[in-house]
Amino acid sequence: MSSTAPRDLARELESTNFQLNHRLVQMEALYEAGLVLSASLDTQELRGDFLRLAVGTVDARCGFLFLRDDESGLLELVEEANFQPPDLLHLASTALHARMGAVVRQQGREMLTGADVDEQFQGRYLLLVPVGNRGCIGVVDKESRDGPRPFDEMDGHLLEMMGQQAGMALTNAHLFRRMAEERNVNVNILNSVGSGVVSTDLRGGILRINPVAQFFQIGIMASKVEHPFIQPFEEPVPIPGCHPIR
Repeated sequence: MSSTAPRDLARELESTNFQLNHRLVQMEALYEAGLVLSASLDTQELRGDFLRLAVGTVDARCGFLFLRDDESGLLELVEEANFQPPDLLHLASTALHARMGAVVRQQGREMLTGADVDEQFQGRYLLLVPVGNRGCIGVVDKESRDGPRPFDEMDGHLLEMMGQQAGMALTNAHLFRRMAEERNVNVNILNSVGSGVVSTDLRGGILRINPVAQFFQIGIMASKVEHPFIQPFEEPVPIPGCHPIR
């Protein structure tokens, strides 16, 4: 038997052991992510924790998180990790946004080289996964002892599961915030049952009007929900004690 055979076998066993330990650490990080993301209903806190855990789990050099804006529906950068200021400009790449949009629509991960995205990412490796239907997370350049290298299928699988966890957590936080806002409005109205209350949206459209306000006969149209609040008044109507609800 050649004298190099035992050395080769030892190196192979060492490499296998390192990979197994590394995968174990990743699975532990995935478990930790589930605990952390399920423990908060604060959207901003969730975003930061998710990106930090994602970058660490797959040993990425840096990462970014885009979420859909509630009104425009467009993907907007909400968090980044370890990007240098000049590199942040690369995240505005039209090609990158097109890739992220496809990932969200298709609900599947995509592993890319920089050349697949934009010349600004030349020589870099990217992994994009959906965050439920709320957005997309991307990580850049997997760190290793030999320098940056591409992400592998296990990295993609782990990050995809984290994306699903984060998507559900962000959806729950969004619903909680909306319910809390709705409750606060209703509490304010109940606390003002003896007063005329008209609540509007930011454009002045009437959302709610209570019976006392209708009794005051604030114009003929005032009882119509979603009608602009400004139109019921043909001339100024003084209402004692009228004040806005915040």
